[in-house]
Amino acid sequence: MSGPIIILVEPKLPENIGMCARAMLNCGLTEMRLVNPRADWRHESAVATASGAKTVLEGIQEFDSVEQAIADCQRVFATTARDRSQKIPLLDAESAAGKMKQAADEKQRVAVLFGTESFGLDNESVAR
Repeated sequence: MSGPIIILVEPKLPENIGMCARAMLNCGLTEMRLVNPRADWRHESAVATASGAKTVLEGIQEFDSVEQAIADCQRVFATTARDRSQKIPLLDAESAAGKMKQAADEKQRVAVLFGTESFGLDNESVAR
């Protein structure tokens, strides 16, 4: 199995998609999904900021909803800057990485969900 799938929800700037692709490839990750993107990931600025990670951009899959983007995943880690008082365990990065590795070792598809640049994920997406 490959590393976790990176899912960006409603990204607004093509440059951010490109920079994410570059960071992903630097870490050996290749599968990116976009939910309802506001930016065109094929835009020349996305390709330029991807700086050699064109293979990640070429493999992008688009989805209309978070539910569709995570439908084939058994473990999903939502990123958030704050505790949302939900009944979902809050993990630090090190603990989350350990859980991701454990899930991957068990041949589960793992995804990491990131929200918009300005507001992050909404509560409904975190709850999923």
